[in-house]
Amino acid sequence: MIVSHYHADHIYGLQVFKEQGAQIWAPKGTWDYLDSEIAPSLLESRRTSLYPWVNDETYLVEPDRIIDKDTKFALGEHDFLLTYFGKVHSEGDMSLLSLNDQTLYSGDIIFEGRIPFVGDADIIKWAKTLDQVRNIEMEYFVPGHGMASDQPQETMDLTYRYLNFLIKQLTLFVDEMTPFDEAYSAIDWSEFEDEPAFEAANRKNAYAVYLYLERVLD
Repeated sequence: MIVSHYHADHIYGLQVFKEQGAQIWAPKGTWDYLDSEIAPSLLESRRTSLYPWVNDETYLVEPDRIIDKDTKFALGEHDFLLTYFGKVHSEGDMSLLSLNDQTLYSGDIIFEGRIPFVGDADIIKWAKTLDQVRNIEMEYFVPGHGMASDQPQETMDLTYRYLNFLIKQLTLFVDEMTPFDEAYSAIDWSEFEDEPAFEAANRKNAYAVYLYLERVLD
């Protein structure tokens, strides 16, 4: 079982595969999440908010192998490439490329058809990683959220434009030491305001990026 990253919505089903004997491969950074206070406290809250899909029998599964560099492997006649990105969307991220049919499984560095979740991501590295991913030769694309696609570049476009927009716009206001509320109101969000999850995620994303840029541009 290949895990693109250790976020709750990607790992709570791992126990089913582990109990069937599967090895769990995960990127370096996984233990940063598992050893944090967030991991057990979030699981406890999700046992209520996501019951019965997450319940008292759900537990955090530890990886059997940590991937910290690009890695090729084969299963039968199928060849695969794991590309390790480091801390991008989460504490550690990687993609899986099926070399036989040129299908890329990106994890959450791409959200298809909706505004992505930024959280505590390294957004500048995320944007640079997308430049790398957009140059991978592929025929099919499976994002971390959204539908599979035979138009990879189109599928990646929204996340790519949105992240770079956040960086460009908020850098201007952070450089001028403009308060966040004033900055947020001054930005023209019309390019994205009709996208799914905009109302739920955009202000939180913008604030996270604002705080991130205050740290890295200081």
